[in-house]
Amino acid sequence: MKKINWQFQIKSLCVAILLAGTTLSCSAQKHQSNTTINSKHMQLPKVSGDFEKLDLSDLKAKANKSHGIKVLPDRKTVEIEVYDYQFQVENGDYIRFSGDNYGEYRLEQRIRNAYFNLIKIYHQNGNIKSKGLEFNVLYGTFKKGTWYSFNPEGKLTSTVDYDTPFKFTFEQLVQFLELEKIPLKKGPIAQNPGYLTSIKRTVPDNQSPVWQVSWLKAPDKIEDIVISGITGKVMSRRIRNYINN
Repeated sequence: MKKINWQFQIKSLCVAILLAGTTLSCSAQKHQSNTTINSKHMQLPKVSGDFEKLDLSDLKAKANKSHGIKVLPDRKTVEIEVYDYQFQVENGDYIRFSGDNYGEYRLEQRIRNAYFNLIKIYHQNGNIKSKGLEFNVLYGTFKKGTWYSFNPEGKLTSTVDYDTPFKFTFEQLVQFLELEKIPLKKGPIAQNPGYLTSIKRTVPDNQSPVWQVSWLKAPDKIEDIVISGITGKVMSRRIRNYINN
């Protein structure tokens, strides 16, 4: 199968949508499998600071629509139209378009055989607002690499490299998880997948950066591990109860 170099440019996006024609349909899983992690083969799309514009009219026409009420920053209440459209492209990635007519639009590429999703946020006029890579477990996630931000006119306003403070890298963390036999799920991740290993990272004020890993150690137990983002040393471990609803 020919591999698609998906960059969400207008022309290639429209072609992919026409090729796809199917909506996302995933079965739920209670627990993730203990799949061997290969940290050396993660193919991720390149993220650049280039301007992009999304063809909103085409995506809105294909999206599922619902209506609701939204309170704007000026406390004005308005009725909104909400859009949600999901489909799969040829290379196995899933694409999800979402948003409403008074807020931002989000385009999420759930990348096959990778630990990250490509996230792109758009202004109401379809111009790119921000973009970058994000860990694929939504309830325990972090931004990876460089993120780019743009104003409504499309001018690049800032770039932030979220990897800079972490001398102990994500790739090294994956190796640590392999040794600890902690499972890590590659994408694309299904809807309602059960409890998956989550990873967060923070840089507390005037403190060293840390990784925070939470995983299902037993059907009723979660282990939280805090790891130094500089040395990779385990700083703390904690077991807590988990009730699977």
